[in-house]
Amino acid sequence: VCAITSFAGRVACLVVATVLLSNTALASQSPRINYMIHCMGCHLIDGTGSPPDVPSLPQHLGQFLLVEGGREYLIQVPGTAYSPLSDAETAEVLNWMLETFARNQLSDHFVPYTANEVAQHRSQALTDVNTIRDQLLSNLEQQEPAEH
Repeated sequence: VCAITSFAGRVACLVVATVLLSNTALASQSPRINYMIHCMGCHLIDGTGSPPDVPSLPQHLGQFLLVEGGREYLIQVPGTAYSPLSDAETAEVLNWMLETFARNQLSDHFVPYTANEVAQHRSQALTDVNTIRDQLLSNLEQQEPAEH
């Protein structure tokens, strides 16, 4: 479900995407550009999304790294798992998103995603994303505060 419903908004997105896609060399070198091309349509430029179907990245993204299975979840959601980006580009976009939208949620021990990690988990794409997301967030709430 794309959050941009107005005709003018869709036209603007198409124009931006066309301009950005015309320079694929730039797109392949920039996680920010790849976010704009492959993620922004639903998650919006500032990551706020359209809850509950498209979650707010600043609100929840970094929290998934604090719960068992959450790190893999970020790779296995359909938008990530089925992205046309390479494993390396996908890892770069995930790391950029975490640094951009969830910097204050990252621990001092944050380990950036790698291409190998993405390759290992993206083939196991999720089908019931909302249920799994809710379960992970519930598990996070049940953890001891010291673990956060």
